[in-house]
Amino acid sequence: MSGYGNCGTIAVSRTDAELGYGAGVQSKFASAAVRGEYERQLQQRLAGHAFARFHLDLLTTKRRLAFDALSGMRLAQKPAHRPREVAVTGTVSAGLLLHRQRGSRTEVFLVHPGGPYWANKDEGAWSVPKGLVKAQEDELAGARREFKEETGFDAEGRGSEHDLGIFPQPSGKRLHIWAIRGDCSPADLRSNLFEMEWPPKSGRMQRFPEVDRGAWFDREQALLKIAKGQRPIIEKFYAESG
Repeated sequence: MSGYGNCGTIAVSRTDAELGYGAGVQSKFASAAVRGEYERQLQQRLAGHAFARFHLDLLTTKRRLAFDALSGMRLAQKPAHRPREVAVTGTVSAGLLLHRQRGSRTEVFLVHPGGPYWANKDEGAWSVPKGLVKAQEDELAGARREFKEETGFDAEGRGSEHDLGIFPQPSGKRLHIWAIRGDCSPADLRSNLFEMEWPPKSGRMQRFPEVDRGAWFDREQALLKIAKGQRPIIEKFYAESG
């Protein structure tokens, strides 16, 4: 018998367990048919009992709250929706790694970026001469064009290029590099110019060379000087050149 008033022989308090409240909250999903039939019988048998109708309304509210709570728990436990990942091809840059032989030592030609930001940076700042490939441009042709724009040198030895491959960069770009044998004098380097506001927020536009100098390095020096994202280029070149 229930302690909720004179409701005949109906054990009203028993419905808490049957409907799965408290620790057994998930059990209420087990049998919707039984639950529905129980409530219909309860409504019929408690007709005229105001307190019992109040209790039925309370049970209904508890069930709804329990359902809402459990739904919230399930939503919280469900992994957040992640949009489908789409492979995105990064911007393509291309460049030439010029190399030469000096006795038993193989050297590579690297360039130092121009402009005020790089002026006082050395180790980890140098680069293979490279640049963005234009739309519809052949990547090797783009590499040759960029080499000449940044250094003023024509890369000779057409047809003797060795494709080192594509190297993903921290910026998201794909860097396609060819190695080519050749020689040049760093003192004769002439780079194209770019324009930027300097000092910042001064309203003054100044022009700087894209490359302010070039130099020849052996393997150990090149790995020290070159930007971190381009180190695999040097490593692969020396590994393949023996």
